[in-house]
Amino acid sequence: MSVDRRENARRAPAYQKDLAIEDALAAINDRLERTAEPAPPFIGPLLLTVGPPRSGTTLLTQQLARAFDLTIPDNIVARFWRAPDVGVTLSRALRHQFERDALDPSSPPRSTHGVTRGPFEPHEFGYFWQRFFDFSSSHALSDAQLRSVRWDALRADLARMQVAGGGRPLSMKGVALSLIIEALATRIPEAVFLHVERDPRFVAQSMLSTRRARYGRAESWWSVVPANHDALRGLPPVEQVVGQLEALRLAIARGLATLPAERRVTIAYDHLCERPHETLDVVAAACEARGVTLTRAASVRPTLPVRRVDDPAEFRAIERALATSGLDEPPPPAVPGPRPPGATE
Repeated sequence: MSVDRRENARRAPAYQKDLAIEDALAAINDRLERTAEPAPPFIGPLLLTVGPPRSGTTLLTQQLARAFDLTIPDNIVARFWRAPDVGVTLSRALRHQFERDALDPSSPPRSTHGVTRGPFEPHEFGYFWQRFFDFSSSHALSDAQLRSVRWDALRADLARMQVAGGGRPLSMKGVALSLIIEALATRIPEAVFLHVERDPRFVAQSMLSTRRARYGRAESWWSVVPANHDALRGLPPVEQVVGQLEALRLAIARGLATLPAERRVTIAYDHLCERPHETLDVVAAACEARGVTLTRAASVRPTLPVRRVDDPAEFRAIERALATSGLDEPPPPAVPGPRPPGATE
């Protein structure tokens, strides 16, 4: 896996990757990858955060990293996508040596378009997932594409990461995986899916803002590519983004509907911001139901939910497009799913 040079060239300078570093890291990863070496069994669980881009998936992953003793791909691990256990080992060693630089639960989580800063902040681990899934044309993979996935190799890497992390549960963000939930759930029965929902008006607004910041124009496609991508190509930006969001939300809902209740937790973005402890308790309860107790590492701070309207005219256009698509229903008021004793609305 290497950086998409054409996409990188379209980015605004502030968001471009350093191609020399990318090439050097790719060469290192090629040397480190172990394909034939036997791996231990994967024990799990895997907490896999899914949802549309700009819905709060990064925030949830950051709060999980602060609250619990988990193995999470951070900005160090992400540099070792072909040998993730090497990255986990290095990250743990650096945390041990420079404990003062590790995650500070008293500091509010920060990110830009899902990209975090700081060596120990969670990373989406996109290069890792792209090793196994062919997302070159769409993130909605066909049955034939899913059959060709090296599932045993994926499970082996997850197992190696868990061993390198001292046996701790894994937590990973998988926005790009949101369209293949059923296949993932079947092949990785240890996975528990954490689904973040946010008011679609603000999701669409943020997706448009991200397009402009990254590429200088709202017409440039960004993030997950659903199956209806070709039909959306010629639409104006607002309608295109709403169509993209509609396809993602429908696919996620269908995927989650195939799972038993104990393997899915739906989290409201506003609730995550304002009452993170309740949200995290629900995640812990879902793991407890599977016989795994999460070790609380620290308390976390609430954050302010973003409900700012950037451009009133564009926001009204988003509302009209959402009403036509049927996505204008309000988000869930709280966290459904398993609830710990004493949790309240």
